[in-house]
Amino acid sequence: MDNLFRLVFSNKVIRNQIFKFIRIINKDIVVKRYNQCNINWIINNHHYHLLLYKFQKDIKKRNQFTDELFYRFLESNSELDILLEIFKIFPQFLPSTPLTENKLIEHCSRLKPTSNTTNTTPSSASSSSSSSSLEIIKYITNALNIKVTNKSIDNACSVNNCIVVKYFLGFNDNEEDRYKGNEININEHCNISTLFCSMRGKDFQLFQLVLDNNPSLIKQYSAHDKLIKLLVKTGDVQFITHYCNLQADGFQFPQLKPCILEKSSLEIIKYLSTFLKTDDPLFYKTLLFGFEKRKNKTERLEFLKFFFEDFKIHQKFEGSAVPDLIFSSSVIGDLECIIYLHDFYSSLPPQYNNRFFIPHTAVDISISSGNLHVTNWFLENSNVCCSIYGLKYLCKNISKLKDILDRILNKFTPNGIISNEMILQAMHSTNRICHEKENFDYLAYFLPNHLIPIFPMETSIEDYDY
Repeated sequence: MDNLFRLVFSNKVIRNQIFKFIRIINKDIVVKRYNQCNINWIINNHHYHLLLYKFQKDIKKRNQFTDELFYRFLESNSELDILLEIFKIFPQFLPSTPLTENKLIEHCSRLKPTSNTTNTTPSSASSSSSSSSLEIIKYITNALNIKVTNKSIDNACSVNNCIVVKYFLGFNDNEEDRYKGNEININEHCNISTLFCSMRGKDFQLFQLVLDNNPSLIKQYSAHDKLIKLLVKTGDVQFITHYCNLQADGFQFPQLKPCILEKSSLEIIKYLSTFLKTDDPLFYKTLLFGFEKRKNKTERLEFLKFFFEDFKIHQKFEGSAVPDLIFSSSVIGDLECIIYLHDFYSSLPPQYNNRFFIPHTAVDISISSGNLHVTNWFLENSNVCCSIYGLKYLCKNISKLKDILDRILNKFTPNGIISNEMILQAMHSTNRICHEKENFDYLAYFLPNHLIPIFPMETSIEDYDY
């Protein structure tokens, strides 16, 4: 294998062709020997247990640990034990002046909330994911007696570390998790930056406390574009309800673009539906793209039920989003949603019945995406046939899809929906018909005798598949 690899990459022409398509090989998986790992590389890749091992086993390596690398280490290490070991090995990095004290807390406050793999409830997710960075901050402020600076609060906000921000401002429920110093002006720091942090970090408690301590934010930013977007992106309806409850009488929630609304949770869409201008045709995009964003079958079905049963979108628009919804359902193979739409429109008065129709493209995509349970339902419950593109796809894959092809041809050839011209085009499109006698005879059976071509046939150049 190594010899083959060498032969390929020693050929300049082949090597250049490969690197036209693959410019980086195994960028994420870099394997290094122990002796190849210098201190800079270890810190860049956050291998801090290896860093300690290196310093303990090889004293000469300690000379590589510069001030710059130390402060870079502070911004990404979230383990207090490792920090304490570093201070034991390098006591010179313990702050001794107000300048170094500020530098230490400001760099540590840039620690991002660490990912949490354990199962947590939504209310505890923020605190549990950030607890390790909080332990480091508590050590710095309590054990080292370093004061919090304005910049350290701003840094914590910039990385959305809500629990550290709450610690600095004294907002945490647990008294031990509150900063004891009195040099921080809480009202000054209950600003738009902290409010944005609470929404990006999805910390409703911090969101409430910021607005309670600085009510003027509501007036100043009542229709702030970024604030509205972040409210919706939280996916948590309590952020929006609390924000709206604090507004003055007569407040109208700003009109949202469908691209913002479609990514939000169904609870938020339900709440905001009372504020939406539903006569705008663009609102359909909220339904169409929002439906596609739901990865869970149950969520998609609940989404449709709200729009059709509660919101009654079919009464508010002359057009119909049904064909696009059916197409999207066919792509992902969600037959339940297609059946729901069919049954819903069947239960409506006659004037709505013509709004439920299945597009040819939905049949085509159900075939090409392998969702044959959807294709079979279309064939059993409608008179919609695939297009010429679907027919060509079936012919090219006749060995796997002959049952579907047989059903389609037997159902739609006698009534002329599949024309002789379509059959001939499909036959010409693939060698599996043109050059294989059994398949050729099968398709020829559906043509009148005077139109049956001579075997073997010529294949279209653009569709040559051998």
